[in-house]
Amino acid sequence: MNSVGQIAGNLTVCTTETEKFGLSIESIYYEYLNESYGEAGRSTYIVLKTIDPIVFACYFATFEFKDAFEIYADTV
Repeated sequence: MNSVGQIAGNLTVCTTETEKFGLSIESIYYEYLNESYGEAGRSTYIVLKTIDPIVFACYFATFEFKDAFEIYADTV
């Protein structure tokens, strides 16, 4: 049985991409700290590339939860 947010996959994308985003931010910090500017530039590109799926998935996952809550509230 699927739970709310998993049917369209938005919740899964939201959580996994957010975790990747956090790890990338941390690696960028250490790359600049170690003056590895080439690697830091690549990591920055990866972060910018992952922002769009995160925003899209998390945004639509909130609507899936809202719809599910409204359906549940109508049954009570």
